[in-house]
Amino acid sequence: AGLDAASRLLPKGGWKGPEGADEEGAQIAGAEALARELDGLPPPPSAVPDSCFHRHWHELHQEIAPASELPLPPRATFLEMDGAAAVMRIACERHGHRAAVAALDVVEYTGLKAASTRFQLFLLQKFRDHLQRQVSDALLAELPRGVGVCIPRQCCHDATQTLKSVVEYIAYATGFGTQAAWLPAPRPWKHVNLSFAVVPPSSGLGLGASSREEEPREPFES
Repeated sequence: AGLDAASRLLPKGGWKGPEGADEEGAQIAGAEALARELDGLPPPPSAVPDSCFHRHWHELHQEIAPASELPLPPRATFLEMDGAAAVMRIACERHGHRAAVAALDVVEYTGLKAASTRFQLFLLQKFRDHLQRQVSDALLAELPRGVGVCIPRQCCHDATQTLKSVVEYIAYATGFGTQAAWLPAPRPWKHVNLSFAVVPPSSGLGLGASSREEEPREPFES
């Protein structure tokens, strides 16, 4: 069976954020069935996603945007701390998370070379189609230029999980759902450029305070 046949195993609209144990179990079972259809094996190393962001996104969401979707402000708005972007930045940093600017090359990331299995290839194609069909042209144009993201503090000590968190944050913010937990980590510099945002100490993280970007670097460096 090919990718088209396997797509019938994916719930309409994608896997959604789990609200309880039953839905979480259904999500894992759905991923395992899809992976077996495509590759004959569960997603390595098991059917449970190796995703730090997946484990902590509920907490992150409640802390930075409890009444709305996860925000994806453009680079300039994020660094200038303007309006809603300022609220998101302040909440992100006050809770110990890492505010960053991520520039994602959607075409490169969702290409064949980013996938190690047919299961990942299927999800990358679904992610690309989702972005092209469900995301505004304005936001789609901003992704390679850079958007503001908030990386969970629990995920910042491992390079792979930091990079995965960037993609998963964008996926959750655009409504791709929990299937994002199985997306592969993007490659730094090739798929994504990541720079952490810095606010001068004198600003006190106040509304309207300007900020700057650190030079892009490996995400696990302090």
